[in-house]
Amino acid sequence: MIFLPSFQLPDPDAFEQRLPAFAPLHRWLHERSAEGIQIGACGASVLHLAAAGLLDGAGCAASPRLVGALRRLFPRVQADTDNVIRRAGNLWTCSRDIDSAALVARLFAEAFSLTLGRSLAAREPPGPLAGPLAAATDPFVARAQLWIRDRFTRRFRISDLARDLGVSHQSLIRRFRAAGSASPREFVQRTRVDAAMSMLAETSRSVTEIAQLVGYADVPSFRRVFTAATGVSPSAWRRERRTSPRTHS
Repeated sequence: MIFLPSFQLPDPDAFEQRLPAFAPLHRWLHERSAEGIQIGACGASVLHLAAAGLLDGAGCAASPRLVGALRRLFPRVQADTDNVIRRAGNLWTCSRDIDSAALVARLFAEAFSLTLGRSLAAREPPGPLAGPLAAATDPFVARAQLWIRDRFTRRFRISDLARDLGVSHQSLIRRFRAAGSASPREFVQRTRVDAAMSMLAETSRSVTEIAQLVGYADVPSFRRVFTAATGVSPSAWRRERRTSPRTHS
């Protein structure tokens, strides 16, 4: 999956002067598109997709200020100013910066699940959080939770979190407890479990692959944590959700 964010382009017509410098990028985009990789572009970045020849004969969502440059430089591209997001095969375009999160959500939906895509785009962990896992009112703990949410798919130590926030390991735990939140380790585990629940219900990925995607190198450990949190194994949870009418509601 590739996402090209918008960038500042005071004069869209000046884009032509920069085309030679971007030739390697455009060749790379063309190669990745041929492999079927999902590619999204927002704002002025739709010009890169057009320059790569990926939008020839297709429509793309574009802001009105880019229409002139698109028509002059890439006459085979159909600029669409009525739709904010438009899809053409494995190519996605978004006309407004403010809707880039929605575009990211759709890209993630193709690779993982709609729930996970929306969650990552909003920098929130998948699934509804309540009780000890709800967003903290203590700004320090909220900052720590955000740190975890941004990194839950990677391998890290709670001591890394404490170091980055400039406190000791024990002080970090005390702040979490004082805020009525789960411990940092519990918060990490539940965030990963919630992400796994989304992928188990909405994708055909194997349990092993999902475990790795949510940050577990050791699959048995993932199974133990998941079972402790949900009361059933990952495979059983998937079967229940696939057969339950709630899955399609």
